[in-house]
Amino acid sequence: MLTRHGQCYFVTFTDDAMHFTVTYLLVVKSDTFSNYCQFEAWVQTQNHSTVIKVLRSNRSSEYLSEEFNKHLAAAGTTC
Repeated sequence: MLTRHGQCYFVTFTDDAMHFTVTYLLVVKSDTFSNYCQFEAWVQTQNHSTVIKVLRSNRSSEYLSEEFNKHLAAAGTTC
């Protein structure tokens, strides 16, 4: 089922330190990376430059792209 804006997927990110979850609606699964970058920026803003240490995922293809892995490595995040 699609939303009004054509979104049929979602991704959630949870900040374990703040016990806060953000859900993003996606048109395509490949939007996961850009939404992760938004979440990462939000975490750093809210927690005063705190970095994300671990990203837990189901290891599906949207989390395994070369661009995503390079970004995580540069940020010091393990997956």
